[in-house]
Amino acid sequence: MFGGPARGCDAAAMSANATPAPVVVAMRLLGFFAAAIGALVAGLGTLQEWVEVGLQGNPADVISPGHLGVELPEGKIVLALAVVALIAVLGARIGRAGSRRTSAMVVLIAGFGIVGLTTLATLTIAGRLERDAAEELAFPGAGLSNEPIAEITKLLDGRTRSGIWSTTAGGAGVVVGGLLTLAWARRAAMAPEPSMVPPDVAD
Repeated sequence: MFGGPARGCDAAAMSANATPAPVVVAMRLLGFFAAAIGALVAGLGTLQEWVEVGLQGNPADVISPGHLGVELPEGKIVLALAVVALIAVLGARIGRAGSRRTSAMVVLIAGFGIVGLTTLATLTIAGRLERDAAEELAFPGAGLSNEPIAEITKLLDGRTRSGIWSTTAGGAGVVVGGLLTLAWARRAAMAPEPSMVPPDVAD
C-alpha cells in the first residue's frame, strides 16, 4: 500500500535531476551528425594520397607517385574502423536503450583508433617509404645501384599529403560524436518511463 507514493517520489526525483529535453535532443543530433560525417570523411580520406617521395630540396620532382591511404596497412585498418563507426552510430541512433551505450563506446573506440593510426602514420610512414624507394633505386640498372641505400635515402624526401590530414580530422569528428552519443545515451537512460510518473507529477 506504500508502494505507490514511494514510486511517485522516486519518479519525481528522477524527473527533477533529468537533463532538459532540448539538451538531450541536441546531444543526440550533434553526436549522430559528428560521428557519421567524421566516419565518412575518414573513409574518403583513405582514398586520397597520404604520402609521396621526391628529392630533397626539389618539391616538384616526385620519384615515387603518391600512395593512397587504402594502399597502406594503416589505411586499410582506418577504412575498416570508419565503417565500424558508421554502423555503430546508426545502431546507437535506432537501437534499443540497452544497446545505445555499447554502440556509443564502439564509436568512441573506433574514433580514437583512427586518430591514433593516422598520427602514427604521419610520424613514420614517410621514412618507411623513403627506404622502400631507396631500395628500388639501388637495384642494378636503376642508375644509383652503386650507391649504398643509406646514402640514397638521404637524397629522398617523404612528404605527407592532404589525404592523411583529412582522415585524421574525420577521426577527431568520430571521437566528438562518440562522446556526445555516449552522453546522450546516459541521459536518456536516466529519464523516467511515462508509466512511472503519476498524474500529479506529470501535471
